[in-house]
Amino acid sequence: MSADPAVPPALRRTTLLLLSASLALGIAYISVLPPWEGFDETAHHSYLQQLVDSNQVPRRGASFLSRDVEDYAQRAPLPYDTRPARFTYRTFFEAPPGRVAAGRATIHNPPSSPRRYVAGELVNWQQQHPPLAYLALAPVYLATAHLSWAAHLWSLRVAAYLVAWLSLAVAAAACATGARATAGIDRVRWQWALLGVSVWPFCFPAWFADMARLGNDAFSAALVSGIWLIAVRCRERIVRMGPALMLGLLVGAGLLTKAFFIPVAAALAAYVCLDAGANQSVSRRAAAITVMFATAGAIAGWWYLENWQQYYDLAASRRTDGLLNGLTSRFSVAALIRGHAALVATVAWPGSWSLARPPYLFFVPLGVLVLVSAGAYAAALCRVGWPPVARLPGWLLLAMLAVLAYYVWLRIAYIGEGRLAAGYYLHFLAGPLGAALGFGLSTWWGSPAFRRLLFGLVAYALVFAAGISIAQLLLFTGVLTKSAQRFYELGGPRPPQLAITEMVERLSVLAYPWLGLMCWSIGAALLLLGLHHMRRFVDAPDSPMRHRRSDAVN
Repeated sequence: MSADPAVPPALRRTTLLLLSASLALGIAYISVLPPWEGFDETAHHSYLQQLVDSNQVPRRGASFLSRDVEDYAQRAPLPYDTRPARFTYRTFFEAPPGRVAAGRATIHNPPSSPRRYVAGELVNWQQQHPPLAYLALAPVYLATAHLSWAAHLWSLRVAAYLVAWLSLAVAAAACATGARATAGIDRVRWQWALLGVSVWPFCFPAWFADMARLGNDAFSAALVSGIWLIAVRCRERIVRMGPALMLGLLVGAGLLTKAFFIPVAAALAAYVCLDAGANQSVSRRAAAITVMFATAGAIAGWWYLENWQQYYDLAASRRTDGLLNGLTSRFSVAALIRGHAALVATVAWPGSWSLARPPYLFFVPLGVLVLVSAGAYAAALCRVGWPPVARLPGWLLLAMLAVLAYYVWLRIAYIGEGRLAAGYYLHFLAGPLGAALGFGLSTWWGSPAFRRLLFGLVAYALVFAAGISIAQLLLFTGVLTKSAQRFYELGGPRPPQLAITEMVERLSVLAYPWLGLMCWSIGAALLLLGLHHMRRFVDAPDSPMRHRRSDAVN
């Protein structure tokens, strides 16, 4: 294996270091994240409880937050602006010591008996999701239901994140497969794709906010990476019945995980029809698409037929008097621009469920990095000689952007603003999009101006991630609070006696700061070592990466 020319030892070592860094940093993120601070975790946990404990798939009108969650909210803090919160982090830590001690006991002491679902009063707003991801987490839920909230949620989050991290490993394996099946410039392109997958979480740290939480995006990412692996391995053979059947199985499983697999299925159909099968007969392409859709429909069709009227009213006529009428009365260019700007910025960083953020100016370099990465990939595909499979990430991205852009318009029609379209959802495509990032780098690395720009933007992303992590910890310990405009702010003068040790003590009420610090130290060391090896590998005089420089933009 060490003699594999497609994946040289230096490239393999770099990949392993970077992937190991993302694993350690993901666990570090989880270890300092207070209960329920991941997006919609109270609703996701209540869905999981209802499904496992009551043997009921949540349905509209019959799905409520768990009484466990509502009881927790009376004793310990929830994220800002989250119902049914009694405490913010600041008011919690300003409470009398006995109140804080009671909160610590709520978080860290095991329950008197294993938790079971009892319906509360608030409606579960995540009831529309298919059940597969929650079923996959059921064994972890059952094995940890008797543990403290801190240990229970830590276990569920880590289980989900391991699945997400596995999606990066599968995508990296797909790129290595592509490198082994090619030679020359094409092999170099796949080597860059392997690096692109490995650095994805560090270029766009929203990966951690989306994947290191209790939810279904991690399982979606794993299924998409499986699709990417089949597409790379089969290439032109994808129009045969075997690959089409495997794609159908994965798409069907995806449809039972999240509705985002509807645009994924559409992107795959476009890819098979226009790219992968372009040299095949129309009947063969149609047969492959039919097999894929029939298989996916046989697995997940029942769910969508049952829920279409309730959850997928695309015109939203009941709520907005019709999309066109809503846009006529509420549309503005400023809202459209702001909605799409938020979409781009949240690909890089969305915050946590408290939705506190730094000033908008801090997001500008991150947005530029997103646009530069997408532009480099798009410009690379405009050159001749690219294999059809390299365009599959583009099809997937276009399909998802169409859905998110539609949501921007829908939000404008509904409330007059579209900024809640979350770009971090694109991270479930991290496997193929990481490869696309590498494809773009493979073409433009030879441009000194591009390299300088990229170095600056990625360095900023790393510094931003470190700085925002500190701001988040200050938020969780009550030093910072959230303003009415959702920015971080000091809720008052910083207590001079609030030393680092006291901040760690505060965080230990909510999470596992010492474990987080240990994992963060390991992850940061692995990341710096991986980036060092990557730089040495791509710039070494005998590196195959240098062969692309003759093909760079002049």
